[in-house]
Amino acid sequence: MKTDQNKVLLVGCGQLGSRHLQALISLPTISHIEVLDPNQDSLELGRTRVRELSNPGPVPDIRWITSLQEATEGGNLCVIATQAKGRCDLLRSIAERLGYTSFLLEKIADQSMSVIDNAVSYCQTHGISAWVNFQTRVVPTYRRVKEKLSGGDPIYFCGMGGFQYLATNAIHTADLFAFYDECTSIDQTTAKIDQIIHPSKRGSDIFDLTGTLQGYTTRGSSLTLSYGQGDQAWEHFSISSKNYRCVVDTLEGWMMEADATSDWHWRPVAFEGSLLVSETTKDIANDIMTCGSCQLPTLEESLVSHRFILDGLLPHFKKLTGQLSDSCPVT
Repeated sequence: MKTDQNKVLLVGCGQLGSRHLQALISLPTISHIEVLDPNQDSLELGRTRVRELSNPGPVPDIRWITSLQEATEGGNLCVIATQAKGRCDLLRSIAERLGYTSFLLEKIADQSMSVIDNAVSYCQTHGISAWVNFQTRVVPTYRRVKEKLSGGDPIYFCGMGGFQYLATNAIHTADLFAFYDECTSIDQTTAKIDQIIHPSKRGSDIFDLTGTLQGYTTRGSSLTLSYGQGDQAWEHFSISSKNYRCVVDTLEGWMMEADATSDWHWRPVAFEGSLLVSETTKDIANDIMTCGSCQLPTLEESLVSHRFILDGLLPHFKKLTGQLSDSCPVT
């Protein structure tokens, strides 16, 4: 099957997918985009996002479609930004039907660890490259922090947020911790989950949880995630090791750090980079299409954070929903 090196397939054009679209149409390496969503309102949102861009320059040819049967074969990159349930099945279907071998998946990759594990095995067997959009890893400030934490000493990471949730939001923090610690697993030590299930506006069968998860690694590092309710969104990180400490307000882009060079006095540091999908996907997609790789975790590497969050929350979802499914009803 011949591959069009300048074509991208975007599956899902809702709130996140339409932001991916804004990033993709800005890349000169892309000449054709197929946007697939069965919902006409989502496709119209995508058209609106395209119109929102000021002076975007030459725009790739965009083909708006509502089914996989309408998609054409042989593209360079497929971005899957649907709801979590069925994402891994879509990867397999698109690979087999259309011949795509490079994928960017929105998180959470799927609702079940067994499904994600099977997808990893499928990718390994069929030579497919897949990355998960934990875009915190690509932000220059957070990559700089990793350099400061090098040396193998234990890392103590506390992430907390308000009007934020343990699946949707805290999984990004868990992945950042895994990136810093370079661990192959995070072992849960404590789970104190609020006894309330939070419905999502993204679907009647989608929910999330609040509370605290704690874990540790063989390096001796520890992770605490506390995400709860509130009137407005906020999120703070506290990260420290033997030789370095920092505090970051992720939404405000504010940061302080300290180390021995300042006699451990706190000093402000400029926050570099953006967490907006419409910005981060530009470099991610360009790197995949031109270099065959990117700074995101592969689907296999993402197993660490997925397992910590999904396995940690599954018993609580079962208890609160009364369902026996081995899938977490998250997206």
